[in-house]
Amino acid sequence: MKEDGIRASSEGKEPEHSPPGVVLVPRPSSHPQDPLVSIWPQEHLWPRNNWPYRRKQLILATLCLASFSGAIAPLSGQLNLAQQAKIYGKTRVQESYANSAALAGMAFGPFFFAPVAHRLGRSSVIFWCILCALVCQIWAAVMTRSDDYIPYIISRLFAGFFGAVPTVLGPRVITDLLFLHQRGRAFMALHMAFLFGTIAGPTFSAFISANAFFPVEFWWTVGLLGATAILIFLFLEETGYDRENPDRNPAIPTNWLANRWATFFFGQRLVQPTTWSVTVSDHPLKN
Repeated sequence: MKEDGIRASSEGKEPEHSPPGVVLVPRPSSHPQDPLVSIWPQEHLWPRNNWPYRRKQLILATLCLASFSGAIAPLSGQLNLAQQAKIYGKTRVQESYANSAALAGMAFGPFFFAPVAHRLGRSSVIFWCILCALVCQIWAAVMTRSDDYIPYIISRLFAGFFGAVPTVLGPRVITDLLFLHQRGRAFMALHMAFLFGTIAGPTFSAFISANAFFPVEFWWTVGLLGATAILIFLFLEETGYDRENPDRNPAIPTNWLANRWATFFFGQRLVQPTTWSVTVSDHPLKN
C-alpha cells in the first residue's frame, strides 16, 4: 500500500506485541520520526507513541482551524451587497458574481496545490496559502472606489483559490498521523470545520457589517487568519515517513527555530526527494 508517496509495509498484519484483536494499518516502525506507534509493550494495553497524542491533537486542531478560517475568507462578503452595488454602480446580481468567483477559486485551487505539496511540503503550502488568503481579505477590504469592481471580483477568486487548500491537504496529514481505525473521527472533525466555515463566513460577516461600512466584513477575518497563521507556525509539522526505506527520510532539525525555518521557509528540506516531473505525474487529474 502506498499513501501520499509514503509506503507502509506489512499492511493488514498484526505486529508483534500488539493487543489482542488489533490489526494496525499501516504497520508502524520504531524510528522516532515515524508519527505512528513505536512498540506495544506487553505490560500495557495501549502502545507507547513516538509522537504523543497531545502532539497529534494539536496538529489536528490546527488543521481544523486552518480549514475553518480558509473557508470563511472567500465567502465572507456573500450577503451584504447593497453598499457595494451602489459604490460600483452594479446590480445585486452583478455583485453576486463575487460569490461565483470565490467558489470557482475554491474548486480549482486545491487541484493546483495538491501536487505542489509533494514538492514543497504540506505544512509550508498550508501556511503560505493562509497568509495569501489574508492578503486577499485586505485586498477586498480596500476596494472602496467606484472603479474597483473588477479587482474586487479577482480578490474573491484568489481568496477561494488559497482558502480551500488546508481542507484538501489536511486529510493527507491525518493519514500520516493515525492508523486506519483512528482516522474516521479526525476526518469528520476536519470537514465539519470546513462546513462550519462556509456557513459562519457569510453569517458572521453579515451580522458584523449590518450597520457598518462593508469592508468590516473582511477586516474581521484578517485577525482570524493572522491568528491561524501564527498557530500553524507554532504547531504544524511535516508528517510524511517512508517505513520501507527509512534512509530516504530527510533529517528533521531538533532545534525548534531551525525546525520552523526548515518547515515553512524551505519546506522541501523535510519532504522526501522528488522531481517536478514526478510531482506532475501524481496530479489528481491524471489518476
